[in-house]
Amino acid sequence: MANYIQALSLTGVLVLSAGNTLANEYTEKEAFEWETSIGLGYFVSQTPYIGSQQESEITPYLSISWGPLFFDGESLGAYLYGEDSWGISASISSDSLGDSDRGDSKALADMTKLSDVVVMNLTFEQEASWGAIEATLTTDVSSKHKGNLASLSYSYPLYLKDWSLMPLVSAQWFDKKSAAYYYGVKAEDVTASRALYTPDSGINYAAGINAEYELNSHNSIGLSLITTFYSDEIKQSSIADKSHNTSFGLLYSYMF
Repeated sequence: MANYIQALSLTGVLVLSAGNTLANEYTEKEAFEWETSIGLGYFVSQTPYIGSQQESEITPYLSISWGPLFFDGESLGAYLYGEDSWGISASISSDSLGDSDRGDSKALADMTKLSDVVVMNLTFEQEASWGAIEATLTTDVSSKHKGNLASLSYSYPLYLKDWSLMPLVSAQWFDKKSAAYYYGVKAEDVTASRALYTPDSGINYAAGINAEYELNSHNSIGLSLITTFYSDEIKQSSIADKSHNTSFGLLYSYMF
């Protein structure tokens, strides 16, 4: 009987999940088990766009898994293959590179409108005594920017009584199609203060910590503090004016 371990992602920067048995070993419905968590989160973040404001929101959270299938509030997917310490999964989620609303910036409200982008992710995860790594390949399946991304993260879990701490570092590569969609400036959007801009591919870096405190066997509180450092390809855009930003998340969850 399988036991799937899922580490909660508060910001989308880190998603660590590993299957403890092979996903293709399930042959009967009786082998599947439901795991459900509900909660409420408070999140604070900001985009690199000119005129964007720090945004905060309170939002409900839902996480459901059934055997190899999972939904974690951010993505819907399934484990394809795995063993005790590693796993491969595929999922669908929203794109994490940019904001289709351009940070709700009034200064950029006259630009060509963007649509939300849906992406497919193929993820490899491994956990060992030296820590945990996650490598993900991402491609646009909504045909909005038709771009590709790749990310790699490393974290090292620390356990202190009821606390689980997970310091992390990560890197996200993006191609020029995805960069142009979110941070490029087309000829029709050029103004006296907004220059034409066609970015190339680049890499964003991030560092931070996720933490979870178990109140009891059903209730827990999660914290996340992540700083993202933007690539030069983003920083040099005429619609961006920030070199980095820090996001914060606070989540209460109840596991059934």
